[in-house]
Amino acid sequence: MNLENEIIYVKNKKYIYVLTNNDDNNDELDLSIFEIEEWTHLTNISKVFEDYVVYLDDIDKSLKPYININQNLESGVYYLYYSPFCICKGFNDLEYKILHITDIYKVVFNLAREDIKITINKFRRWIIDNYKKIQTHYDNLLDNKDLFTSVS
Repeated sequence: MNLENEIIYVKNKKYIYVLTNNDDNNDELDLSIFEIEEWTHLTNISKVFEDYVVYLDDIDKSLKPYININQNLESGVYYLYYSPFCICKGFNDLEYKILHITDIYKVVFNLAREDIKITINKFRRWIIDNYKKIQTHYDNLLDNKDLFTSVS
């Protein structure tokens, strides 16, 4: 997947907007816009991370040394959860909605009218800036899936 920094918006096309809080910036609200195919791809990747997080969280701490998951692999599992925008959630747990671009503009306008401080596409930029790391951790998880025996 090749995420572009900027999307050229088409008036009658639907997009997905994602609302997140930026933990690195005083929980500032961010609205990021994705093409449907981009967001579907990202949520599919995130689902793998989510499954592995559930698996690791369910393991008794005394058993962790015996399942041979090194620290690098374990930190990779939690990579998305520790991002400033996810705050212990996967992409599938974030608030998102499919709308036409003009309707997304109305959402932004309504938030601004309510004096809610909002940024636009900071989460999207974080994903673009960190996509290689996300992909590397994702590939590493898939390469080591045998260590996560109960993960489907």
